[in-house]
Amino acid sequence: MTALHLQTKRPSQADQLDSDIAMTADQYRAALKKLGLTQLAAGDLFRVGPRTSRRWALDEARVPDAVAMLLALMLKKRIKPEELARLKLE
Repeated sequence: MTALHLQTKRPSQADQLDSDIAMTADQYRAALKKLGLTQLAAGDLFRVGPRTSRRWALDEARVPDAVAMLLALMLKKRIKPEELARLKLE
């Protein structure tokens, strides 16, 4: 009988990046609160419907990495939602 050797997979850089970016529903709601955004306003900002934003907030759908990164950037650099909205118009 031969021994079965299992190799554990080391996390790749992409796997590590995914875990660093992933945003929970609680984190999403907290970020919106800090930025003074309602779920409806966040939906408008990210150009998704209000139901999508609500599903992110209720953990019924995963917050997309791009949304998580943008919220993190806005919080870190203190970018107000109005400033971001102005950038879209230019």
